[in-house]
Parts: sequence; structure tokens; C-alpha cells
Amino acid sequence: MGKVFSWKEVKNGQVPKITSYDLVVSRVRRDLENSSAIVGAILCGSVAQNSFNERSDVDCLVVYNHPKREELTKVLHGIYIFAKKLYVPVELIPVDSEIVSTHMHHIGLPMLTHIGYAVENGGLIKRNPLPLFFHRDKKEADDVANYVRNKLRRIEKGITSMKTMDTNDYHRFLQKALEAPMQIARQLLWWYQVDMVDDKKNTVVKKYSEIASGKELELFIKVLNSDREYFEALKMQVKKPSKDEYKLAIERVEKIIPYTLEYIRLIALSVLTNNRSRA
Repeated sequence: MGKVFSWKEVKNGQVPKITSYDLVVSRVRRDLENSSAIVGAILCGSVAQNSFNERSDVDCLVVYNHPKREELTKVLHGIYIFAKKLYVPVELIPVDSEIVSTHMHHIGLPMLTHIGYAVENGGLIKRNPLPLFFHRDKKEADDVANYVRNKLRRIEKGITSMKTMDTNDYHRFLQKALEAPMQIARQLLWWYQVDMVDDKKNTVVKKYSEIASGKELELFIKVLNSDREYFEALKMQVKKPSKDEYKLAIERVEKIIPYTLEYIRLIALSVLTNNRSRA
């Protein structure tokens, strides 16, 4: 899972090197540790799990003191500029420390669980901010249903507008389409309260395969395999770029998008609508 690159990025050597991730993560840790604006931060995903690759991004939840918003902005801008020079995608998620204690923060319960795994995997920077978060008093399926509803809307919209997107939006959409089934599977495992030691990709695939079946599992695996095939093609292109061959790799990704849509639609109808029993 991860970024889908444009031909221009591949041709110009803008696929990041693994060593660049170490440099960016070190910069993130150093700058956030040293800033008085930061209450606490958590590196998430594959970077926290030390399972990143050339397609990964560096995700980090950042809880900050609102009176020091200007300092925060300078720190985060510096990180973005540094990472961009190394072609490493970075997603820094700033959240006001006062807002997190209210129901107005935007971090859902499944995401808080995901971030909790990141803390256990060594992603913590400074103080652990998770205890500061207000937990919404709502039906536990609401966050999952809203998440799936959002994904369904975005993939539907993306398919219809894909041919008119600019290059960046197009490849970003391909990435989102490949990632959606894995992200939804992670949400469903949280909803079913499946016992997991972590939520790494391999763990999610194993656990989800134990609770899903039929068309649902078939579509999930199909998109997963397509993502894997794209990554293998990308690695070959980094070594020996070929515009025609890379175009074919992108076309194969595009052809898988209807399967992503069908997977999300199936989840929306047969799982969430019918409130399938937990495993």
C-alpha cells in the first residue's frame, strides 16, 4: 500500500530512497521533541512499525498548545520542506490540545485504536497525548459507517471524474482506490473487536481473512494483489525506466478501481446495513 507515482516522478528519479525515510523520521522526532508548542506526537503506520517501503508516507499525529500555533506552523513547515527535497510524502495531523478534550475533534475511535498500536510500536514523541482525547458517547458502528460512506462517495465521484483530473489528482486517486479495502478491513476488525497484537498489514490480512468470506474476501484479495503487482512493476521501473511499460502498469491499476467500488458497496450493503454479527 502507498503512493502511486506519475511517469514524470519515475523518470526523474523522484521515487524516495529507503535511507531518506530514516532522515525524515529523525527530523520529525528532533523538531517535535524540541518544540515547546508540542504537547505530544505519535508517528503512525508503517513508519512506526518499521515496515515502510518506497511508497510509504510519514504519518504523525501532533497535539499542540493553541497559544503557540505560530511556532507550530513554523516547525511543521520546516519538516514538510525538508521531506519534499527527499521526495518523502509526509502527513502531519495537528490537533489543538483544547479541542481534543471536546467532542469537536475529528479523530474517530477506530483511528484512536490505530494510533494506540503506534504508541506500542515505538511511535511516541514526547508525552502520550491519547489520554487527552474525548471519547464520543455514540454507537460504536457510527465511525465505521461514516468512514465507509465517505470512501464510497469518493470512489464513485473519482471514477466519474478520473479522465478530467490533473496528473497529481489522478495518481492520488489511484492510490486511494488501492488502499481503501485495506483501510476498511482495519476498521471492520476494530468494529468486530477482533483480538490483535498490532494492526500491521500482514496482521490485518490474516485476521480479516478469518472473518470475511465469499465475494467480500475475493474482492479484497484481488485489490491487494493488484497493489502488490504495481509495487513490483515500480521497482523494475526504478532500475530501468520505460514509459510504455509503466503506462501499462498504471492502466492495470486503473482497471482494478471498479473492484474497489464493488468491495466498498458490498460492505455498505451486506455488512453495515445488515449489521452482520461480530466474529
